[in-house]
Amino acid sequence: MDYDVVEPINLDRMIGTTRRDARRSRKKTSVAARLMRAASTAASPTIERFNTSICSPEGLAAALDFDIIFSCVDRPWPRAVLNTLAYADLIPVIDGGINIETRPGPDGGMRGASWRAHTLVPGRTCLQCSRQLAAHEATLDMGGLLDDPEYIRRAGRPTGGSPNVALLSASVSAAQLAQLAQLVSLVAKPAGFGVPLPLRYSLAGHLHEHLNCEPAEYCPVEKSVAVGDQRQSLIRDEGPWIQGQREPTLLARARSAVGQRVGRLRPRG
Repeated sequence: MDYDVVEPINLDRMIGTTRRDARRSRKKTSVAARLMRAASTAASPTIERFNTSICSPEGLAAALDFDIIFSCVDRPWPRAVLNTLAYADLIPVIDGGINIETRPGPDGGMRGASWRAHTLVPGRTCLQCSRQLAAHEATLDMGGLLDDPEYIRRAGRPTGGSPNVALLSASVSAAQLAQLAQLVSLVAKPAGFGVPLPLRYSLAGHLHEHLNCEPAEYCPVEKSVAVGDQRQSLIRDEGPWIQGQREPTLLARARSAVGQRVGRLRPRG
């Protein structure tokens, strides 16, 4: 499930994509399906694609039919939706992500980096309680403020842009393999232990550790087990993802009709 398309800017961190995919603005789901078919050992694998956002009513409806969800999102809003889904609808969510910290000042420089793998199931801590998700950031994301240059300026938030994580792609892939290990632990429960606590690897200290996170006594997410449709509503009929869905389509049409390169202006920062 993804509403986005392949672009030159994300080729370096999308294994298997090509420059042609970027030129034709192919949907990421189409490229993923192509790669899965090429690697599949089944004669006729069945692959369903959902070109939408988990934050949309259509995306949520589709996700409710999933048995297990691998989360590769990089925004707080969809992460909040999946965090709620894991407990309210009893659908295990295996989440992973990477964070790079830079030193202050004009020269910057890397202070450190870390990546995590985390299985969300009742009895284990949620993303908020493990500090992988800040509720207020999800609220800002829902309102589109994290992409609003004026709000960012007034709030005094950093405007240096997102760090390029391509250099650590292999490590991110390793974190994804750690997610697969968590899938095996979730299903097979080797030695009877089940899924582990959240795992974190810290680059600066080369430390791989379990985070000492236990379910919070009064966490509203962890207390909302099996409530189904009574879950906290984080879905909207329209939102920032709408532009993401429509813009690539218009861009692809323009490229096809005009036969020339069409660019998109992006606000600085």
